[in-house]
Amino acid sequence: MFLPLSAALRPATSTAVAAAAAASSAARVAAYSTAAAASTDAPADTPTRTFPTPLPRDDIPLPQSLFNPKAPTPAPSRLHSHFESTLYPDLMYLTYNHKDPGAAQRLPQNKYVPGLNEHNADFKKHETPRYYDTSMRKPHPARTAGNQPKLQSIVVHTFLKEAIENKYVLLNAMTQLEAITGKFPDVVELDGDDMLHFVDKLVELVLPRLKNWYGISATAGDGTGNIKLRFEPKVMSYFPEIEQTFDRYPFMCAFDVTFKTSAYDDWEARVLLSGLQVPVENAASKAKREKYMQKDADGIDPNEPEWMKFKRAREAMEAKNKKKK
Repeated sequence: MFLPLSAALRPATSTAVAAAAAASSAARVAAYSTAAAASTDAPADTPTRTFPTPLPRDDIPLPQSLFNPKAPTPAPSRLHSHFESTLYPDLMYLTYNHKDPGAAQRLPQNKYVPGLNEHNADFKKHETPRYYDTSMRKPHPARTAGNQPKLQSIVVHTFLKEAIENKYVLLNAMTQLEAITGKFPDVVELDGDDMLHFVDKLVELVLPRLKNWYGISATAGDGTGNIKLRFEPKVMSYFPEIEQTFDRYPFMCAFDVTFKTSAYDDWEARVLLSGLQVPVENAASKAKREKYMQKDADGIDPNEPEWMKFKRAREAMEAKNKKKK
């Protein structure tokens, strides 16, 4: 009895296909093992192909925007190289003392001040005798090549009186401080590259837009080298991080910026900030500010432009004509 050709070849064909598939799989496994061994024994300079591990959906990084405060710093601030290459030698020249500070110290004279200890004779036996009319202060270290005034940190602070009655207004202030500094607004204190980037942004983008601000006052400072600046609420909107999302905030907050330096006095601190391109008020700018603050008897600003004066005169003439009619 003869079987059909298809029936006769079907088992043989199935067996051949299974054998071929097994041989192909074994060949792929062997090739992968050989490649893995070769990559392990290859020298260090031989490029190897690596396959990245798939990330979960929640860990996929989102594209960073231009003014995203959380974005990593692409490069050191330009103020850092400016300080190291240009400002540091200038500060050395301006603040160097050619005399030995220890030899220049004047100790208080050993003299007895009449009446200093006789103010209360009953407690004279129990108080420490005082024979000097001046107090001694620990001298500052000498200015050397590695001891020049530096900007140590910047503290950004805000205060809202409305938060006493409604604590939810703090959320607006917190988001604004976090946007302009990139730090969580607990106590915002910047140092290092973050500090210099903030100064660069403040000097290049914010301060030039202030019309009636002519620089740090010539008497600014607390006597120990720290300078504090107070800004109005509208200045907050000049920062690029706030400007591009202005509609997100119900209102702007006033804020303070405190520059903490290693200067010995306020003059050195003002010289340091002037070298970082922060405007400092001089005699000309002070006279301009005082002139701007002057008002006429009618309350008209003498520095207003000509078109404003023409507009004011025209409105006065129109009002006068209406009264005549």
